[in-house]
Amino acid sequence: MTDIVATSRGTPQRARDIAPLAGLKYVYTGNVHDKAGGTPYCPSCEEALVARDWHQIYAHYVTDTGACGFCGVQLPGHWQKFGKPFGRRRLSVRLHPAA
Repeated sequence: MTDIVATSRGTPQRARDIAPLAGLKYVYTGNVHDKAGGTPYCPSCEEALVARDWHQIYAHYVTDTGACGFCGVQLPGHWQKFGKPFGRRRLSVRLHPAA
């Protein structure tokens, strides 16, 4: 997609600001460096659920049963015990030419 202009940095941030006004919860930006915008917050107590920046996880405040670690409100989704953060690792990928 080299013929398309890159999305400006402000576009995902503006979309994140608008989303809660439309009733969306757990909204966060992704695939960009935006520590505040990349962190989803609890809709009940407004504390950070997963503090992250791009793929780097700094803190995780969701219990193994999927509740907010601060106020205990149950969060939707499927949850499991959080292991160690995997951080910013890069893996080699071999691409084969199209046939």
